[in-house]
Amino acid sequence: MKQPTEGVVSSDPVTDEIPSGLEIMLALLATVVASSDLLVLSAGVAPSGLEQLHSCCSALAPLSHREHPRLRLMLREPELDRQQIKWLVQELGPLFAPGGLLLHERCMGARELATAYGLGLHLRSTSDWEAERSCFRGPLGVSAHHKADVLRARACGMQWAFVSPVCQPASKPRDARPHLGEQYVLRLQHDHPEIDIYALGGISPEVAARLVARGGRGVVVLGGVFRGGASTSPQQARDAVVSYLSSMASCSEEV
Repeated sequence: MKQPTEGVVSSDPVTDEIPSGLEIMLALLATVVASSDLLVLSAGVAPSGLEQLHSCCSALAPLSHREHPRLRLMLREPELDRQQIKWLVQELGPLFAPGGLLLHERCMGARELATAYGLGLHLRSTSDWEAERSCFRGPLGVSAHHKADVLRARACGMQWAFVSPVCQPASKPRDARPHLGEQYVLRLQHDHPEIDIYALGGISPEVAARLVARGGRGVVVLGGVFRGGASTSPQQARDAVVSYLSSMASCSEEV
């Protein structure tokens, strides 16, 4: 299990303890041998953009077969109907590595499709996590915005939590919520190793590399990959993902 290697005290309320020298050494070793995830959220398209979305996601699929770091794709498409989501799952599922395709609950029929095709499911922060965990047997994660959410997610037996906003989200330039910061995410991961903490919101390749180097288990990106929104070309999306993966991999190699 990866542990953060950061040993500097921050003013953040969750960073009031400095890891010991032994913890730092173990964390550095874990960073080398364990994998971090780059999780890409799909662009969010209108039905007319279905084919373009399919092309972009298909272009990313071959990159999911590397291990360090691992690429995963989460479909979050609230404007598509159930048949369109099912078509995407059937088309993309065989292309991605096992565990490389996930569904956000905002997709129509997400729970049924995730169960039928053995995919992980992601819940909003406002959903009934306890009830969902009791009836959904597959991998399950949630959106979280502060430490209390992470504690509740861990208690519910969730596999992951997206913590946001870490920085200013590229896909939400008018988001006025306070930024949590990189150190906040790292401390949460250090204190709660049972659950994977993914940093979301304004994550550039440089930020992703720093988080990986310090023990972060994963980052989530949308605007950094689909910079043109639904009009992003497959090559643009692939090039952006390669930039993230290269930054994260080179950082792990340096450690």
